[in-house]
Amino acid sequence: MMKEDFFKATYSHLFRNKTIFRNLNKEEEEELIKFADKFLLSGILLKYNLFHDNNNNLINGLKEISKISTLKNLTSKKDLLKIINSLNKSKLDAIVLKGMALNLHGITDSSIRYSRDIDILVEKDNLNKAYNALKKLGYKYANPKTSDKTDILIKHQLPVMKNKNGTFIELHYRVTNPEYFEQCPLTPEIVNNKMKSNLDPDIYIPSIPSLFSHCLYHAFSHHKLEHGPLFLFDLYDLYKYNNSKWPDIRKVMINMDLEEKAVLTEEILNLADSKKLEYSLCMEKIACLMDNFDWKVKSNKLSIFGFTKKRITMEEVMKRWLKLIRFTSHSYQVRLYSIRFWILFLSELIQRLKKIRP
Repeated sequence: MMKEDFFKATYSHLFRNKTIFRNLNKEEEEELIKFADKFLLSGILLKYNLFHDNNNNLINGLKEISKISTLKNLTSKKDLLKIINSLNKSKLDAIVLKGMALNLHGITDSSIRYSRDIDILVEKDNLNKAYNALKKLGYKYANPKTSDKTDILIKHQLPVMKNKNGTFIELHYRVTNPEYFEQCPLTPEIVNNKMKSNLDPDIYIPSIPSLFSHCLYHAFSHHKLEHGPLFLFDLYDLYKYNNSKWPDIRKVMINMDLEEKAVLTEEILNLADSKKLEYSLCMEKIACLMDNFDWKVKSNKLSIFGFTKKRITMEEVMKRWLKLIRFTSHSYQVRLYSIRFWILFLSELIQRLKKIRP
């Protein structure tokens, strides 16, 4: 499928009229379904596009994904209420982050804005207590090989946890990855300016400016657009919720080296929201903003440590080895250089070897 077609289908959410789509062939239908599934866009694509009558397989495929995602949203919200109630009883302050926070406050439409997991921020000193509270509710590390510990804090959160419902939890003690910022530039702002959610006064979420800042960080710094364009729709909904006003977040954007991305995003939202819509200019700026985004749904086949035939420096090789070492220690909650660490490290290495491109 042409990249322009992806653009047309995906970004119709930003504009006032539904996009009338051409008749797609079977291969294009399958590609768009995979794309929607990977980037949580099935509901958005269905709501803001009119697909050709001949593309029933595409429409039904998107509806099936949306149905499953909606049920998962409902289950996650129900589980979240239980979690917050448990944490409150234990007198542990918690703040719900990211997509779930947007849905809880009515900023995004939960019928089309799906979430992969629930992200909860607690104080570092309360991390172990929060972990134990989740365990009492039936949560455990998603990876059964991970040790029942919370003391390997290489990243900004504990390894992913899940319950029998398949609800995934990411328990954070800070917002940004220490790999990028030694001192988190967002956590103090989020903690000090938290607000009650519209769904439940016992559930706290970040302030509107903090939601903007976190969304930009998460898209460009943390995931480097690997989670696709959903962040732009979140920002657009935030922008509309905030009376079509961009918050004063320039200082924190400068601190995170995101000022250029923030300015360009603001320009896009202003254009999309203007009475005289300049479609071509808006799409041109979106293309610039998303320049590094790979629209293709990648195969599971990888080169070892992400290496390709492209020549890389020894420094880059060492960085990737170190990244795997850190990943192993964090993901399995195991001390570096212990016997168990090396067993797990070799296991991870073998798994990567199995995925090497032929």
